[in-house]
Amino acid sequence: MTDTNIRVLQGTINIANQMNTQAKGLEQLGVRIKTANLYQNYLNYSIKYDLNTNLPREMQSAQHTIQEQIIPVFDLFHFHFATSLLRGNVDLPLLTASNKPICMQHWGSEVRILSQALKTNPYTKVKLADEVQLQKKLEELGQYIPI
Repeated sequence: MTDTNIRVLQGTINIANQMNTQAKGLEQLGVRIKTANLYQNYLNYSIKYDLNTNLPREMQSAQHTIQEQIIPVFDLFHFHFATSLLRGNVDLPLLTASNKPICMQHWGSEVRILSQALKTNPYTKVKLADEVQLQKKLEELGQYIPI
């Protein structure tokens, strides 16, 4: 194992424990990585940071925490399932302003275009059926996360 000296924060939706599985593999390669979760599920996958904030006051506190305690600590932010550190991705401008790399890993149903998917699979499922809204969401993400 070699220490890469890179510090990665990975989050914030842990689909089928894939985030932790990837983190384990990266740790074996010497990457210092922590995971953050916005929505804990009934399986209670392990996490370093619990970012489950619901109230506006908590959101302001979370933004301050992210700006002061999380952004300075990590070199790369790796997100999953069209989510970032705060609900609605309101933290992406902060992360972009920090000049730290951001990447997004999509898992399918959150970016799947229903009309296209139905052509090949009549049983397809999507998280957002409104294709105009989906396109808008992806464009918003694209403002902060390079393709």
